[in-house]
Amino acid sequence: MATMRFCRECDNRLYAKEDRKERKLFFECRYCSFKQAADEGMEADAGEERTNCIYKHDIRKATTTTLDAYTDDLIYDVTLARIPLTDGCPNVLSTGEVCGHNEAVAFLGKTGSQTKIPVIYMCTNQLCCYRWEAH
Repeated sequence: MATMRFCRECDNRLYAKEDRKERKLFFECRYCSFKQAADEGMEADAGEERTNCIYKHDIRKATTTTLDAYTDDLIYDVTLARIPLTDGCPNVLSTGEVCGHNEAVAFLGKTGSQTKIPVIYMCTNQLCCYRWEAH
């Protein structure tokens, strides 16, 4: 993890600079011109290794599609495709009986880092609104 460094002489922040001729990284104070080599004065925290990292940008996102993110109001959206269900809705209601409703709305889910786009189905029964996913 990149940490901020401070000048030993005036306690202002040290900024990363590069010596292109020597191909070295150092830190410099903008106020008193104090310079410090990148590998000096750096202590690693417990369990971490010492590194000269000054900035880390992690662009990978660990996202997963949770079906709870879709609200029950989607069953009223007239722009979504209505799909007839031949076997009926597979959800078991709180009363213990299978919903069995014969219609669902279908829409494309968020892809995140997945290679396949999931199709999300939602039962149009107002008491059920069960959601399931197919790839």
